[in-house]
Amino acid sequence: MSGIIRPCTPKNDQARIDTTRYIESFIKKFSPKSVLDIGCGDGYLEEKYADVICGIDIDAAKIEKLKSQGLKNISVSSATDLKFDNDHFDMVIAKDLIEHLELNDVFKMFAEVFRVLKPGGRFVLTTWRDCQQFWDKIDHVRPYSNKWVANLCKRGMPGFEVEYQKELSAGIPLFGVLRLEWLAHILADKLKFRVDHGIVVIRKK
Repeated sequence: MSGIIRPCTPKNDQARIDTTRYIESFIKKFSPKSVLDIGCGDGYLEEKYADVICGIDIDAAKIEKLKSQGLKNISVSSATDLKFDNDHFDMVIAKDLIEHLELNDVFKMFAEVFRVLKPGGRFVLTTWRDCQQFWDKIDHVRPYSNKWVANLCKRGMPGFEVEYQKELSAGIPLFGVLRLEWLAHILADKLKFRVDHGIVVIRKK
């Protein structure tokens, strides 16, 4: 993990973020009974889906703060050493996390996720492409694009298959004001215009 603890968007703002909307849509689509959220941050998903999702984070102070606020389905743990049994979860989420890991730790995380996922379970993660906005954030280690994740599954982890992937827009001036974010994402996906984020759903065979 990076030596710098990553900042997290406050819970009140999480629901408005596009990557969060996509993740929630997959929770609704697949109706998992057990979900692990790696790098749970401020616990937005853990609070909203308390009966389904358990969260982990490497930041012990943040976990203690969330526990003091009443959250119980959270614990301190590392993405590279998951303290759960094999074939335990229907879904694993890693939102805004992979870019904070060195390459070897990404490989370890994928192996651990594969281990704790049930056959047929999904790994939902967000990605970053190589762009100036990425490098402007001091806690980012390196970018991992949708294509990189797909190549890892194809060439290094054949037990995983990419089920869905989509490019997300960095935003286009005035599109938000005009409520045309949906069009910005279509342009990002089809024309690769102002792309910075992505989202990938991987299925364990």
